[in-house]
Amino acid sequence: MFYRLTEVSNLNSSFHLIAGFMTCLVVLIVWPEYSRGASSRQAAPDRRDFQDSLKTLDRLARQGHATAQFRLGVLYVQGLGVKRNMARAAIWFQRAAKQGHVNAMVNLGTMYAAGRGVKKNNVLAVKWFRRAAERGDPLGMVKLGMMYANGDGVKRNDISAYVWLSLALDKRLHLAVELRDQLAARMSLKQIARARRELRKRRAVLLDRKTLKGLFR
Repeated sequence: MFYRLTEVSNLNSSFHLIAGFMTCLVVLIVWPEYSRGASSRQAAPDRRDFQDSLKTLDRLARQGHATAQFRLGVLYVQGLGVKRNMARAAIWFQRAAKQGHVNAMVNLGTMYAAGRGVKKNNVLAVKWFRRAAERGDPLGMVKLGMMYANGDGVKRNDISAYVWLSLALDKRLHLAVELRDQLAARMSLKQIARARRELRKRRAVLLDRKTLKGLFR
C-alpha cells in the first residue's frame, strides 16, 4: 500500500542559507554578544556598516553576480537587514539559478514545492531540484528523491527515489537515512536490487561529469 514519505526536520521548507562573510557580519550585528571580549579592531560593525554592505550586495546582484543574487535572496527569506519578502527572495533565487547557482536552484525549487513567494508548482519544483541534483548537490538529491517517492510533480517512481536518496547519502547528508529507510520498507527485494543497479549507473555518470569538470578548470 502506498504512503507518503514523512518529512524529516521540516525538509520541505529547508533552504540553503548564506555561508561566509555576510553570515559573520549579520551575526555580529544582530547578536552582538558574540563579539564580547574582542579587541577594538575586532569589534562588531555598526548598523551603518551593515547597511553599506547591503547596498553593495544589492548593487552586485543587479549587475548580474549570481552569488550576490543568491545571498540577497537569503536575506529576504530571513528578514535580515531587509523586510522579509518571499516574493522578492524568489525573484533573486531565480536569477541566480538561471546562471547555474546550485544553492539557488534548490531554494527556488523549495519555494515552488511549498508555494512560498510563488504559486505552488510541483513540476517546476522537480525541474530545479533535478538541475541541482545532477550537479551534485545533496539537498537537491534528497528533495528530488522525495518528489519521486511521493509522486509530486513527477510520476511516482520508488526506484528513482531510492537512487537519489542513496546519492545524497554518498555525500554524507545523513538526514537521507531515515527517508531511504521509509522508502525501502515499502519496496520489494526485487525493486531494491534494481534500484541498486541503477544507483551504480548513476554514480558512474556523476563521476564522469566530475572528472570532465576537473579537466576544464
